[in-house]
Amino acid sequence: MTKINITQAILEQFLSEEAYGVIEEVKKTDPFSLHQALKEANQLIASMPPIRLGTTYLMAAAGQHLSDWFSQPIIFEALGMYVDIRKIINSASQVEVFAQAIDGKSETMSAVFAPYANSELTFELRLNGHSVLRAEIFVNQDATRIEGEGELLDTESSPVGDLELFINRKDAL
Repeated sequence: MTKINITQAILEQFLSEEAYGVIEEVKKTDPFSLHQALKEANQLIASMPPIRLGTTYLMAAAGQHLSDWFSQPIIFEALGMYVDIRKIINSASQVEVFAQAIDGKSETMSAVFAPYANSELTFELRLNGHSVLRAEIFVNQDATRIEGEGELLDTESSPVGDLELFINRKDAL
């Protein structure tokens, strides 16, 4: 005589009946309404506010103008990463943005960016509440490296204060 887990058997039966009910309901639904519902859901997600991931304090930079504040990598210790910003040659405001895990902190960075692995995001840095850099970035599969391109937005602000990192779905900021 074989032992049967009655609870498991009832659960499997219930789930198969529920799945069948959902499949039948979808078959009855007009494909246009499903498309419209997905479109509305995407618009709702795109209108979500940016997510503030972390803050670091930017001390007096090497020069007097904001364009110098990124001459050294910026460390976001709580996120387990550093951000390296390089100005593109012969460009007034175009930059390349790279970020990767600090040695020994790859698990921290991965935990933060895992939901965005293999995704394109909008990356924004705000200094004292003012946007100073915005870039389109790509998060790698392990969520331990980020790279992209963007531009410096404000070169007149004082290069001292709270530097906040925001991300959002691409084109949502």
